[in-house]
Amino acid sequence: MSEDGGKDAGVDEPSRRGPGRPQKSLDVAGRDAVLREFARELRQLQGDSTLEKLAKELNWSKSALSKAFNAVKLPPMALVTALAGYRKADIKRWESKWAVVRVHLERERKTSLIGRPLPQERDAMQAIAAEYEAMLTTIKADADRSRNIASKKAEPLLAKLDERLPTNTSKDSRSTAESWHDLTDYLRALVLLFDSELIEPRGTDQVTITDVLPRLARLAERTDVPEWKLLAERISKAFEEDRKTPPDPPGTVPPVPFGLVNIDHFASFRAAAGLKASQLARKSGYLLSDAKLTKAVPPPDIPWLLSGRAGVLTFAMVAVLLPFMFTSHHSSTQLVFTFSGLALIAFIAVTVEIAKNRKK
Repeated sequence: MSEDGGKDAGVDEPSRRGPGRPQKSLDVAGRDAVLREFARELRQLQGDSTLEKLAKELNWSKSALSKAFNAVKLPPMALVTALAGYRKADIKRWESKWAVVRVHLERERKTSLIGRPLPQERDAMQAIAAEYEAMLTTIKADADRSRNIASKKAEPLLAKLDERLPTNTSKDSRSTAESWHDLTDYLRALVLLFDSELIEPRGTDQVTITDVLPRLARLAERTDVPEWKLLAERISKAFEEDRKTPPDPPGTVPPVPFGLVNIDHFASFRAAAGLKASQLARKSGYLLSDAKLTKAVPPPDIPWLLSGRAGVLTFAMVAVLLPFMFTSHHSSTQLVFTFSGLALIAFIAVTVEIAKNRKK
């Protein structure tokens, strides 16, 4: 895209400019894609000059220059033309580039990234009206290329997170929120790769899916990928439907012990939702500059007597005992063998469960 003041800009790497500090990477979450590409080109105009030197030469503050070069905010057009003139670039061309970005941010209602336009800035915006769409398309094509490169850089971290994707296996639990722990923990870790603000639980000791979903939806604005909001809405709808499902439907065989175990009908949905989130993460591309995976939160411990396996064992033991309850003709030897067999089954089941818990 760059036509003036330097070679084409690819995804930037921090580089030292004389005695100055390394540039901050533009390839992080939370930047508008079009403004990011404009800042990438401005860095070509910056060249090897430090902020201190440019501030002195152009009579602009270091703060204003830093915000311009880091896509924090669209700089005034006067700053851009001053920089273009200093580098002997085409000032009219840079006015047009600035105006395209300004119109884009206005149409996207990203008012926090722009100030009130001055009369000469409005003139520049009107001047590019006819070629706005074509110029914006070019900028967005550059943005897509940069995003693809960022996605490749993010892949190792996202692949590591994929090891925690929910599976199709149903989860025994005491509540709907516990059944949804697998998707909750995966999405929590994923959101924190794009947004550093901690996700705090509301009213409980552990973060639940209802705590995570608002932050998941917010990624739509943060990453310029609107599908995040749609996914959050789908998950919220499914979770509410699951919460309204009776915990112990009539005719359940074997019966759920004490009616305290939540029957999980949404394991397949959670697995599919996790895969969709994984795909959107790669489409979003830009992670935090210091992104790292948070530690997985283990699911809540469920007492074995309240688990589905205990229900199966209970059902089996009752089925074996029923004939003796309604038959008067049985020997003491039969009773001894029967109860010994049941005791052995129970012992083996408990031993296996304890061994599994120790592995966890």
